[in-house]
Amino acid sequence: VVGATTYNSIFATTLPLHFLELTGHGVPWILLSLLLLIPAAANSSILATTTALNLLLGLITDLLLIAPLKLTFRRPRPDYEDSTKQRGTVEAVDQYSFPSGHCSRGAFVACYAAAVLSHGLDTRVVPALGMAWVVALAMSRVALGRHYVSDVVAGVALGVFNAWLVLEVVYIAPELVARALAIVETLLADR
Repeated sequence: VVGATTYNSIFATTLPLHFLELTGHGVPWILLSLLLLIPAAANSSILATTTALNLLLGLITDLLLIAPLKLTFRRPRPDYEDSTKQRGTVEAVDQYSFPSGHCSRGAFVACYAAAVLSHGLDTRVVPALGMAWVVALAMSRVALGRHYVSDVVAGVALGVFNAWLVLEVVYIAPELVARALAIVETLLADR
């Protein structure tokens, strides 16, 4: 396994790996979805509210898929290279390696972005960028010693499944968002 030490001897820093690690962390994604959702709902933008709301839904379902699996399998993290404690983790769940939550989240976000942002663009751009990010994220998880290859593969597969789940099964439709926003507006107008 080419770990952080080998990577560091070639590139002189693991900073890019740690940056990639941060891009797959759940807290920034949940905060971003809330930061997108609040002004979208406040401005009664149905499309933006629907997009942000389903992104948040997918991040929640990601946690609901990953946490029980980690607690069921209880696979220890690799004990090689730079497997020091991660920052900003939930120790009870994040002490386990299988499956990779960063990779499941990355794959979900990439698939979701490809589905909702590809309209009006060259339809290959968003999926290609998403795929490149997920591959780099998965490689960084292994290189930093956070996961085994099977952990990141399983994480990516779960993320793709989660995207299907959100987009095809539990998707919150724009019509429902429009009705909810209308009710909120009515309630606020009556105050």
